[in-house]
Amino acid sequence: MRSFTLIALAVLGAVFGVIVAVATAKVQQWTVGSRPNAGDNDESALAALLFDRPVAELRQELQERGYALSKVSDILQALENLHFVLPLNDNDERSTEPFYYTGGYFSRRTIGDSGFVYDVGPSNPNLTLVPHNEMGYGPRTPRYIAFGAKLAATGGGGETILLDGHQVFARLQNQWQTALETRNIRYRVRFDGLANDAGRNKTSNPRKKQPQQTSWYNSFGTNTPQDAVEAALAMGYHQAYIMAGSDSIQTIYDSPAVVPHPLTRQPCMLEQIVGAHGSALDQEEYESTLDFQLRLHHTTWAPHDHGIGMQQKTSLEEELEKEFLENLDQVASELAVRIPIPSGHILVVDNIWHKHGRLNFLGDREMLVTMRGSYRGTADGR
Repeated sequence: MRSFTLIALAVLGAVFGVIVAVATAKVQQWTVGSRPNAGDNDESALAALLFDRPVAELRQELQERGYALSKVSDILQALENLHFVLPLNDNDERSTEPFYYTGGYFSRRTIGDSGFVYDVGPSNPNLTLVPHNEMGYGPRTPRYIAFGAKLAATGGGGETILLDGHQVFARLQNQWQTALETRNIRYRVRFDGLANDAGRNKTSNPRKKQPQQTSWYNSFGTNTPQDAVEAALAMGYHQAYIMAGSDSIQTIYDSPAVVPHPLTRQPCMLEQIVGAHGSALDQEEYESTLDFQLRLHHTTWAPHDHGIGMQQKTSLEEELEKEFLENLDQVASELAVRIPIPSGHILVVDNIWHKHGRLNFLGDREMLVTMRGSYRGTADGR
């Protein structure tokens, strides 16, 4: 069993004095001869050759703590065969099926022949991505996500941040636990009507550039905004409509902020209360890879009647929301851990259990990503 040493350190330069636990992984090295017998199944034998740790050990770590790190012989093949290491007793039988980046806010380029392994793509190394659940903003959420490091950041930084959704909920004040269990969270996503995504970078302001953010054209695969609206509604979005005066569309999804985990049945906070990638919302630049300021971004409490749209919160609701976010930020800052993913390794994360983020970095960095399972929605995640 791989051991982890948790060292609490004060992060240099953090405005709010955030304490982050740093997880230092000691990955055991396994020779082919020392691996357990994979049995007669050729595919299982392939998986045993790809992962430099016993598959049973990886599966146990995923079940016990929700993430596992492994050195692999081939990044692409390991990600394509990830389903061999996922827990077998998941209550959702779809948990090992491929999940695709379609109908989402960010588009990624596929790598290899499988169609479900993606290049993380270009990203601003000066930006830190706050912890979030992958694609947790809509009616379908991948069950697992895995990151493969073809090349770790050559100049330092770029560590993965994990935040335990079970612990976050358990540490919140009782009044906020009750609020989260009884109120929905509203998430809004706007898709501009660009024929291709290159138009996203027409701005000269580097803070506004979002190279992976997609249009409705590429997100929903439709030729008209009207068809994109219909596609969004068919996917289960609460509302979808064409914004006045343009061909942009907006989708709205009202969702419970807390769900029972499929395996543990413990209450777990999902993306909707934390928001999407913090850097894409705030575009805040960081000056040093040694600095980590955790400030969770959020959406809004859904109106009590879940009505259309631009309904204003009352002053009391705004004050309560501010108090809640202060408590949430404090708890999250105390619980966040950061895990380096060395070159030639993959990190598998239970996407319902843990939120993930990424520190800013220096130099070059190449990552691949894949997702498995559909926690809500269609079986194949399309």
